[in-house]
Amino acid sequence: MVFTGARDERGSKGVDLNRLTVPFAASYYPSMNQQVTIEEHEMPPDLARMFAQGRRNLLWFSENAERLGVYQNCRGRYVAAVGGELLVAETPEEVRALAQRKHPEEMPHVRYIPREKRYRIYAN
Repeated sequence: MVFTGARDERGSKGVDLNRLTVPFAASYYPSMNQQVTIEEHEMPPDLARMFAQGRRNLLWFSENAERLGVYQNCRGRYVAAVGGELLVAETPEEVRALAQRKHPEEMPHVRYIPREKRYRIYAN
């Protein structure tokens, strides 16, 4: 690769694409330029119901997690919000099985609560 200081016509900074000598470039670039077709279809009713349940359980979790002390009491565990309840287990399989037994018709929202508090930085 030859590095230059300017951007080329595609916006790549510092790479002279005319002199690129990477062995896979011949097969890489043609496949990356193929047209992609995105089609939109109606969601089947069962799938739409499951998405709605999952979203409802996610919102319930978000609204009640602080009140229930999830981030203080469930560190290092998996939690499931389902049917207005919070279920806790050591593995995702256990918490999903517990949710399935208690609410067989519901789609649970399952998440892992990290052992230690993590700080996140959000930037634009």
